Amino acid sequence: AIRLFFDKPLAPDKARPNWIDIGLGAVGLLGCIAAIAFDIIAVRLSAHHTFVKSTVSALAGGERGWIMDLGITGFAIGMLAVAAGLWRWPNESLRWKAGTAILALAACGLLVIAYYDAYAEPVTQMIVIHDSLVAVTGLAFSLTLALLSAHMGNMREGFGYASIGLLALWLLPWPAVYLVPDAYSGAVERISALAMIAWLAMTSFFLIQKGRGVLPK
Repeated sequence: AIRLFFDKPLAPDKARPNWIDIGLGAVGLLGCIAAIAFDIIAVRLSAHHTFVKSTVSALAGGERGWIMDLGITGFAIGMLAVAAGLWRWPNESLRWKAGTAILALAACGLLVIAYYDAYAEPVTQMIVIHDSLVAVTGLAFSLTLALLSAHMGNMREGFGYASIGLLALWLLPWPAVYLVPDAYSGAVERISALAMIAWLAMTSFFLIQKGRGVLPK
């Protein structure tokens, strides 16, 4: 990825920046930064939460929940931007279009999670609705990577394999969330979340490079 950043445009004498792709990629990167930054801020400002013990849901339901909502919102906006950028990519296969559309649905799911005040509802109802939203959003992101991974190698050599690896890293920790002691559930959940953030950051970066003319239009 570092080498790609310094690559020259494919046709420097003819290439003109595509500011739409660059802008969408930049919004995606900013969304990734927001997700990490607001998580750190929320934990640091809370006397009762830690990165290892506290899940994102626990932070969102606390007194600093609005901070987590900002982080989730920023990430969802970044995900929508990346979905729009991938939709514009010159790939007309059904799998590609379906994957990008499902990515947009996953982003909408994150927005609903951020702004649905689940903790204001009775406990039983909250668990059903909140967990259902998380499950549907997580499934949508998994389907996105499963559908797009086969085509990601066309964007850049090795990116397809990286997408498959990040899909595995995203999926594997989830059973552990329900098996490990509560004192470690936050750490397990963040390992999975980092896989999602890493994939979105890489895809955002490639959108920027496409806009610069480094990748095929």
